[in-house]
Amino acid sequence: MTTKHLKESVEKSIKLFVKKDFDLLELKVYEPAVSHRIAFYLEKYFFPSNVNIDCEYDKYFDQEKPGPNGKSMRPDIVVHTRNSQGNNKIAIEIKKERNNKYDIEKLKILTASNGLYRYDLGVFINFPNSEAKYKWFVDGKEELL
Repeated sequence: MTTKHLKESVEKSIKLFVKKDFDLLELKVYEPAVSHRIAFYLEKYFFPSNVNIDCEYDKYFDQEKPGPNGKSMRPDIVVHTRNSQGNNKIAIEIKKERNNKYDIEKLKILTASNGLYRYDLGVFINFPNSEAKYKWFVDGKEELL
């Protein structure tokens, strides 16, 4: 799958989320409820395939995922093959309204081509003013459009 295809899958999933579950943002529910619904819509674009879509996945094989400052990290959503290093597709961090520097650092680590995880694509999504905004990450850097 190309980066372009991965981005399109994320954007289409977010459009479905906004169309069908926007009330979760209006109700100000806990963030994992939002992540779960977005992961649900992502499955449409990856089924059937050899990837898993997991929320709050904190493992690197059978160990915790080390992240910034030695803290363990749990990306909100990952599209990957469990127990594999060679098929990490997308890492997603979601915030309902604000930016988050720690999440941005996690995405840089998760997408670094010389790092442990080597996700093909990272995306930070937030919903200021109830509209989806994206920051894309490839090779450990934010893509500036």
